[in-house]
Amino acid sequence: KEFNRAYGDSRSVVFETDIGKMKDPSVQQMVMSKGSLRGKTLDGVLSPKVYQELSDQCAKSGIPLAALNGFKPSMVVLMISMAELQEIGITQEGVDVWFYEKGKKDGKEIKQLETIEEQVDFIFAMGEGNEDEFVSRSIKDLKDVKETVTKVLDAWKKGDRAALAGEFVEEMKRDYPQLYKALLVDRNKKWLPKVEAYFKTEKREFVLVGVGHLVGADGVLAALEKKGYRVEQLDSK
Repeated sequence: KEFNRAYGDSRSVVFETDIGKMKDPSVQQMVMSKGSLRGKTLDGVLSPKVYQELSDQCAKSGIPLAALNGFKPSMVVLMISMAELQEIGITQEGVDVWFYEKGKKDGKEIKQLETIEEQVDFIFAMGEGNEDEFVSRSIKDLKDVKETVTKVLDAWKKGDRAALAGEFVEEMKRDYPQLYKALLVDRNKKWLPKVEAYFKTEKREFVLVGVGHLVGADGVLAALEKKGYRVEQLDSK
């Protein structure tokens, strides 16, 4: 109800990036190019031990690792993660895609906070410089993916900022400090001026981003509160 109310009260819908271009062949080609190891191979980038761990996980997930040997660890880990999420019933179409399609149909103004290329660069920078640790930890995390996703979804449905930060953000901050800074902190800082600018427009914007960007000490909501804004949680009950 809260999401539908926010959507209904808004003339514009703002997403992280241009979702409509995701299926564009040129974008898919760009993703394949940026995800390439450019002459190197996974078995040359990873240690034999970690490569074997990745090979075992790919076999479990039904992904042919041999066909992906020329791609970056981050791309392979992303594919495995998506396969495991689908296995437990999480589809690729998230809330953002659903509201994007609805917004287009309803004639809403569609905006974004960053380009697709910027987002792809952030994703493929994951694990650079410490590929073994990144891949090994990612595989380890997948073993608890069902329990983790269940907890995150439950907290998300309740709007429990503290629980979401504890289950998702704080663990990333502790275990992957560089990734945390690149994927969340730096991007949040870039987005903040744009979000603030929306407060000055006559239109009402519905900003819809991944929950990891909203919660925690470095989240967008905390940043707004530090600047003196009053943040209220919508309750349609």
